[in-house]
Amino acid sequence: MHKNALDIQNALGNSSDIVIRNIGEDSAIQASVFYIDGLVNTERLEEHVISPLVHNVNAALKTAKMLLSHSTKESIKAIIQGNAVVVNNVSGNMTIVDVSMWKERPIGEALTERNSVGLLLGFTEKAATNISILRGILKTPNFMVENIEKGTLTPTTISIAYMRNIVDKGVLKEVKKRINDVHVKYVLQAAIVEVALKKNKMTIFPLTSYTEAPDIAASAILEGKVVVFVDNTPHAIICPSLFVSFFQSPEEYYSSYGSFSNRFIKVLSFFIATHASATYILLYKSNVFSEKINKLFYPKDALVSPLISAVILTMLLKILTDGMFKVNKNLTTFFAFISTILITESLLKLKIISPFCLFVVSLAYVITFLFQSRGGISSTILGLNNIHLLAAVLFGLPGVILLTSVMIIHVVMLKSINVPYFSPLIPFKPKELRDVFFRSNLKEIINSKHSYLKKGNRRGS
Repeated sequence: MHKNALDIQNALGNSSDIVIRNIGEDSAIQASVFYIDGLVNTERLEEHVISPLVHNVNAALKTAKMLLSHSTKESIKAIIQGNAVVVNNVSGNMTIVDVSMWKERPIGEALTERNSVGLLLGFTEKAATNISILRGILKTPNFMVENIEKGTLTPTTISIAYMRNIVDKGVLKEVKKRINDVHVKYVLQAAIVEVALKKNKMTIFPLTSYTEAPDIAASAILEGKVVVFVDNTPHAIICPSLFVSFFQSPEEYYSSYGSFSNRFIKVLSFFIATHASATYILLYKSNVFSEKINKLFYPKDALVSPLISAVILTMLLKILTDGMFKVNKNLTTFFAFISTILITESLLKLKIISPFCLFVVSLAYVITFLFQSRGGISSTILGLNNIHLLAAVLFGLPGVILLTSVMIIHVVMLKSINVPYFSPLIPFKPKELRDVFFRSNLKEIINSKHSYLKKGNRRGS
């Protein structure tokens, strides 16, 4: 065997799934084929690689996807990625042949984003498959993809997708910089990339959003945004993500009706969910209702105070929600239905919680599912609800007002990839308000130009 073949063999070790096919007699091995069992299509390998080499070691291989390797390091990397490497033991030439057959989940409906209209497709765990789906939507040579590998122990491909004639160059440059600044041993999930894109800012507000829906990702790219894919992760990270984008939904762009009412309901729901528990405590403290209504809402014979009741119920709802995703899929509905009824009924009979407390806390929790698909903002809503609840207990109405004011100032000061988080409201951009409070004419939205950073960083041609 040639030194190159021996180096590859020593580097791969004695792992049982490493296959080495030697071509030729034992005393004169003319070629060696390296691959990992289970990662290659053995039928294609046998037909297009092994058979031609058996007849003539210098024969041309019958496959379109092949390239010459210039180092054993490059060859080893190719083998680990599911390719086969042919080493000519006479000349030492190494050829990488793409006969990979990665097992992945079939393309199907998005699992976490169910929409009544739109594409019935969802991303898979393979970044290459997800990019090919976008290629089918964005049929233009201006659609670009750049790959960056991260992970010193086991490298993972991070793909940056954008439209080169539309993308905001300042945003693209910043995204690349933040991803290149990631230095870790491995990247198994997109969380480390999301943290890097947020630049470790201490905030409960999501500065990036993610989606499993190809049409949402394609729309973001056509708006000049950047979409990031992490291999082995079934969703795309969209950046920048502005506060107003979490109130938009795909259904609004497929229908001519409800463009104003949908946004209004979502904005109203956001404020209700973040202040529901605090309002409950403030009403309890103020005694604005008659004694008869107070008895109905806040029973005097209750075992615990309204604050403790709200905290207990919030914790139980969180436990039940997490538990739903842990049990067997076939038992999810049964678990959610039975456990909810049994626990809430028991708490009501024991007078640990009141019916009004159950309604208020449950309302806030149910509203979060309106924002579940865009990632992050639902947790923010629950967090704000709990913080306002604590402020109402400790400081009353002035505390809630002060906390709300601080949160508004905090949101206004935030930036997502150097873009003001509250844009286009602050700084005020009247030309871009056509898709904020309501969805205006679709033709105007599609033909409108978006600029996220200052003129010096604005998109190029």
